[in-house]
Amino acid sequence: MPVEYARLSTRALEELASKQNVIAVIPLGSIEQHCEGPLGLDSMIAERLSQEACRRLESRGEVTCVILPTLNYGYSPEWSRVKGTISIPLHTYAELLEAVVEGVIRSGFRRIALINAHGGNVGVAEAVLRSIASRHEGVVLALINYWELLNAKLDHAGPFEEAVVRALGFNIDLGECTSVGYEGRPRILLRAPREPSRITMGATGVSLDLEALVEALAGALRRVATVDPLGYSI
Repeated sequence: MPVEYARLSTRALEELASKQNVIAVIPLGSIEQHCEGPLGLDSMIAERLSQEACRRLESRGEVTCVILPTLNYGYSPEWSRVKGTISIPLHTYAELLEAVVEGVIRSGFRRIALINAHGGNVGVAEAVLRSIASRHEGVVLALINYWELLNAKLDHAGPFEEAVVRALGFNIDLGECTSVGYEGRPRILLRAPREPSRITMGATGVSLDLEALVEALAGALRRVATVDPLGYSI
């Protein structure tokens, strides 16, 4: 079973952090409206995928994961007018991410992966990791947006996210709600809706192979565990 960071003593944590092929994994989610689904759906997805991928790696004796508590709150200003959504302000969220990652580094971990299930976190998380990487030589930092492993476009409470929910075995019905537009090229931002809404990205009838997703995520974590920490990557 993957190791839970929060259940370790200081001594046990120090011993683990000093070993080879050990990764600190931080699941990133959000608290935001998902039509008729749970507000914490992104957090549920990030946590479950982290556990499944780490369990697979450990069963093969390849990598030991130390999974931190999920960061349930994220950056979701686009849904902030819908009741239930809790969006952390941009600079506050960046400072939170930086504090957590820096704390993990101070604890001795040299390889850290953020497994993200919320599109709104992407830009902030990448900027924070770039900044931290510039200050720490020999530390491997990775942002893994799970949908990118399948070359998919992440929607919101739409067909792709519904397929993920089904594949993970969650007994969740996202129900019906208003669809809002998404203009990607150029990126056009308009008013945020006031009611629960979904973004479909034009996809319909999406099916998802959970085995392929978990294997791809395990492969990404394996890469984090084995990449040369003194190399260069931007």
